Amino acid sequence: MPKPKIKKEVDLKELADWSGEGTVRRFRFQVPILKFNGNTGKFGLLTPDTEGNWVSSPLPSKIEITVLKVRRSLSSYEKLPDGSGLRTFTNEHNNWKDPLTVFEMGKADTKPRMIDAGNSQEIRTKFPKLRLRQNLYCLLGEQIVKMSVRGKSLSSLFNYYQTFGASEHIFQFITNLSSHSETNEGGLTYYVLDWERGSEADLSLVAEKIKEVKEALDLQDHQYATSGIPEEVRPELEGGEGTPQPGEAEEEVQVKDIPA
Repeated sequence: MPKPKIKKEVDLKELADWSGEGTVRRFRFQVPILKFNGNTGKFGLLTPDTEGNWVSSPLPSKIEITVLKVRRSLSSYEKLPDGSGLRTFTNEHNNWKDPLTVFEMGKADTKPRMIDAGNSQEIRTKFPKLRLRQNLYCLLGEQIVKMSVRGKSLSSLFNYYQTFGASEHIFQFITNLSSHSETNEGGLTYYVLDWERGSEADLSLVAEKIKEVKEALDLQDHQYATSGIPEEVRPELEGGEGTPQPGEAEEEVQVKDIPA
């Protein structure tokens, strides 16, 4: 009499690593993009349609979000002698300890090119013009969205972080977003984000969405780390804050070109 077959539990993650499929295909965590235009002070939401095109919808001048996850990337823009521009940027990552891959993309390029890799200290030494931007995964209503923050709006975000006590967390509260205008010495008027703590958030919903974001980004990061350093990567629309703040290049890197 044949022995009964014993079903073994299948570990899909382990099998995926062994199969090597991550070298030819990667999971990308793609969510709608919450954009802030530094020229106009207006918010907008970019959402992909059924054909993969991004459709922009206007939002009110004051909105409410709940910050779920904070990520970061480094980027810079340089004007070349021929009048064109060169964008340099890294992959999105969690903190300064994470390994970085550096890419560049010129005006005529259709895809970014990998030019270097290393830790944050090494990369910032080699590329001193790189500047930090934070990518926030947030709840807009009950929808997960992504927002990129840089320049003076990033400075105001860091000030906002400091308003929370040691036992408090930013995800416990709704964040009220608005903006104000400033004018630099050259007469350029621009808009800066204002961050204000609102009422308490729905923690049951927040917990569910934080877990969803974490698991998706962990998978994305794992596949990125095990796929080897690519020679080129596909640009991906991820949104941005709008035009640069004073002191930044007029054609700053677009977050759509930052590999996840």
